[in-house]
Amino acid sequence: MNLLKKIAHKFNPQRRQDTFWKGNYATWQEAMQHAQGYDAQASFEQIKIAALKVKNGEAVFERDGKLFYQAEYNWLLLSHLQKIALASANSLNLIDFGGALGSTYFQHLAFLKDIAYLRWSIVEQPHFVAFGKENLSDENLYFYEDLTICYKETKANVILLSGLLSYLSAPYRLIEEIQHLDFKYIIIERTPLIASTDDVLTVQHVNQTNLYQGSYPAWIFSEEKLKKAFQSTHHLQGAYSSFDGIPAQVKGLPAYFDQFKMLFWERKK
Repeated sequence: MNLLKKIAHKFNPQRRQDTFWKGNYATWQEAMQHAQGYDAQASFEQIKIAALKVKNGEAVFERDGKLFYQAEYNWLLLSHLQKIALASANSLNLIDFGGALGSTYFQHLAFLKDIAYLRWSIVEQPHFVAFGKENLSDENLYFYEDLTICYKETKANVILLSGLLSYLSAPYRLIEEIQHLDFKYIIIERTPLIASTDDVLTVQHVNQTNLYQGSYPAWIFSEEKLKKAFQSTHHLQGAYSSFDGIPAQVKGLPAYFDQFKMLFWERKK
């Protein structure tokens, strides 16, 4: 697991017009040679400022440093989290892997706070964790640098990966690590899937005014292959279109992304 490979940008329909994917590369190193990168420190500074404004009630939530002033709920994700809570004596003990400074947590807090026992633990890069612990932690929200340490301390039964897997150099290595831990539920959200037997390693280009611009490697997953990766330990309970799922095309490839999807697994008994 290497969170330094995780990119702050995540798929968002409001940005799709400024985002495109180009190329099909054999290795991460080859894709890196065709990517310009982006200013990670500037992006982090914007996310910090935005997260504090949310914490102070100046905005409803933020995503990648962009502030939102009206509620916008991912109802499908919420329904699954509430279903899990009901099956767990009205408790939700969740690890949000790559959850930045609590974007998903704050976005849905109006509903999450009705759960009797709520523990939302974010696993992130060290500088995110240091800032989160000092400025954002509360009785429900916690920050960790390491997935295994977080799991051993919290005994969480749910792990959420939202818009993350595409930006890891070795995503299946993380999947294996997750399978070795005893999560009852796994939720993968906002992830691009394609009807193919193989994954596509491409370069995502972003030109987002007032936020940042750059390009970096990104996976588009074979839906068949990604589902098979979990089948030894978990049953697939549902595959749904993401709340911000819009088909898009990779320049130079004939096929469109089928969907940005949410996949929900429950551990086999």
